[in-house]
This record gives sequence, structure tokens and C-alpha cells, in this order.
Amino acid sequence: MSESNIIPLFPLGVVLFPEMPLPLHIFEERYKQMIRECLEQDRVFGVALSENEQIQAVGCTARIVGVLKEYSDGRMDILTQGVERFAIDRVSEEKPYLQAHIQLLPGQGGTEAEVSEDLRGEAVGFLKKMIQTSGQDINLFEFEAMDSAQISFFIASYGLFTNPEKQELLEIDETEVRLKRELEMRPLVLRRLDFNARLTDASRNNGRLPKPK
Repeated sequence: MSESNIIPLFPLGVVLFPEMPLPLHIFEERYKQMIRECLEQDRVFGVALSENEQIQAVGCTARIVGVLKEYSDGRMDILTQGVERFAIDRVSEEKPYLQAHIQLLPGQGGTEAEVSEDLRGEAVGFLKKMIQTSGQDINLFEFEAMDSAQISFFIASYGLFTNPEKQELLEIDETEVRLKRELEMRPLVLRRLDFNARLTDASRNNGRLPKPK
């Protein structure tokens, strides 16, 4: 396997999607070394969900967008962005940090033409509803310019999905299939968002929980 198929691996308790941002605080010595090497060599690293000491077989490469802050003891605050999905063939421990032998997976999983306008429109509507319910300060008009793959990754990243649900979405190759699965989970996600919004309101009103909408 060529060197280009071996990348540093950062197991985390999050699921990263292509084009989505991920801020990180780097404090462990092995990951300080890993990030320094990635910066020096202009390399990506892999982010894979790790829960109960088990690393999932599908992850997403991340590129370092910038170093936000450096501390005197070598710690760093960095901003990264997801690039491409990958599947892990095997993991090696030749360095202080893990390395993964990977195969890159299809980027968009199909052309934009394979996603119907009706499906795309329904997904955009879900995304807008999700953002409005959560109260996030995001320009809703930006979604109109996104392609269907970007929309699917945005929904998966910002929706109130559990890590296993996000991992399921990450592992889907086809954009159309991913969007349909997200829309299947729409009622559950919106209920979670509404409940969170009511909890936030309750904290501002001496613990009185508003009625469900």
C-alpha cells in the first residue's frame, strides 16, 4: 500500500463529516506531535468515532484550517474541516499516535442529477426548520447554494442525532439514500430539538417548562 494511503488517526468521541468544521484542543503529547507533523508536512489526519475503546471502521479525513492559539506548554487550539470519508483497513502503532491504512470512499456518492428536486427541497426545508428550532445564528439563504451532498452532511452534523445515528449516516455512500434516511428520522430529531428549546426556555423562567408546540 502506498504512503498516501497511510494517515495519522485521531480517535474521538465525535463523528466528522466532509466540509464540516471541527475545533479541537490538542493537549496530549502524542497528538501534539501528530498535529505538528501534519502542519509541517501539510497532511490531513483521520477522525474516527471511538466509543467503549472501539474505533469505528469508517471515518473522515480532516485538514487543519488554522491554529487559533498556541500555549507555552505546547497545547494548541486548532480549527479543522472534514474532507473525505474513508474506510480503515488496519491500524498500526509504529508511532506514538495511531496510524490508519485506509481506502477513500466515494465523495458524493452520485451526481446532483440523481437527487430529485422534490427530495432536495424537502431536505432543505428540514434543515431550515432544524436551524430555526435550535436558534442557531446561521444564514438560511446559504442552504440554497449547497449541493445535495453538502445538505446531507450539514443535516447530519448539526442535527440532534446520536453518535451511532451519525455513524450510520457517515457510512452511507449514496447522497440520495443518506437524505432519505435523514428525512425518516426527521420527526425524532425535531422532537429532540423542541425539547432542548423548551429546557432552555425553562432555565430562563425559573424552571417552568413551556408546553410542547
